[in-house]
Amino acid sequence: MSAGSEEFDHIVVGAGSAGCVIARRLVDAGRRVALVEAGGPDYNPAIHQPNRAWELWNAAEDWAYNTEPQEHSLKTSLFWPRGKVLGGSSALNGMIYIRGAKSDFDAWAYNGAPGWSYRDVLPYFKRSEDYEGGADEYHGAGGPLPVTHIKEPNPATLAMIEAAVETGVPRNDDPNADDILGVGLTHMTVRGGRRMSTWTAFIEPVIDSPLLTVITSTQVSGLVFDGSGRAAGVRLSRRGRVYSSRTEAAASVPDKHKRYRMRRKGPDDADASGGALRGGHRLEGRGHRARRAAGRRGPGPGGRRGAVPLRGASPDGRRAVRGADDRRPRGRGLRRADRAGCHPGQAG
Repeated sequence: MSAGSEEFDHIVVGAGSAGCVIARRLVDAGRRVALVEAGGPDYNPAIHQPNRAWELWNAAEDWAYNTEPQEHSLKTSLFWPRGKVLGGSSALNGMIYIRGAKSDFDAWAYNGAPGWSYRDVLPYFKRSEDYEGGADEYHGAGGPLPVTHIKEPNPATLAMIEAAVETGVPRNDDPNADDILGVGLTHMTVRGGRRMSTWTAFIEPVIDSPLLTVITSTQVSGLVFDGSGRAAGVRLSRRGRVYSSRTEAAASVPDKHKRYRMRRKGPDDADASGGALRGGHRLEGRGHRARRAAGRRGPGPGGRRGAVPLRGASPDGRRAVRGADDRRPRGRGLRRADRAGCHPGQAG
């Protein structure tokens, strides 16, 4: 193995709504995981205060996409905020928790996606949920993700709901139950007045696990394939270290002239999820599949490439890897750790 390299059972690309869930499940299963995020830590206070979500649009934590003009949008370009931070878009969205229509899931299964009917996926929704109303046919309790009710709704919102009911729209106080249609207050991913992003809900509770390494401010520039065409790792926009899935040919983090490789130690896959990949790739592995992932070209946050990963640690043992180009306030008691000897489980 090359000096300065690290090897993992799985590499999850994008610490967003999907990536954080995948990484947590893999850690819970005893797998060694690298979680790679193009954005930085979620230190911006506006992320955690629900009434400040609008401040995050066009901020450093937002990819700030604009759609291509299309015929059915009157050929206009629409603003499409997407999260560039730990937690991804769940760190800057409206915190509404809604699963989607049963008929959509059932249509996927009917049209050739076995295992995707609503009956099939409902147990996983329930498993991930900590619904404040308690467990029932459609909800779970005790899971990582808090799902709560709006405690002090705006009077104008209540008036709109009543007006809709008076015109014949059915009242629906639980759009995540049997039917999504109707009018009512939504469920929220908020607890104690604080946003519960997937990073906060799924990863923070296991951030001190020696099985987890988080790499921030680092874009994935491509996939590395072994001789059989199997995705074996990722190539990062950061120089000097190697992060590899345990497959025949490992991921490389090259400078202009070097490429690092490692030998096979297991049958596992590099997992791609979210928006940190530059360009589109299809990646299939045992038990995991990433369709297409797209991101912005160019260097990561701060405009620099080749940052050396730093690991921070707080007095309570929480830890995270920070890019050297990340100059935002550290927050939450995270302190800067020494560059040398920075390996999983050795921070702080």
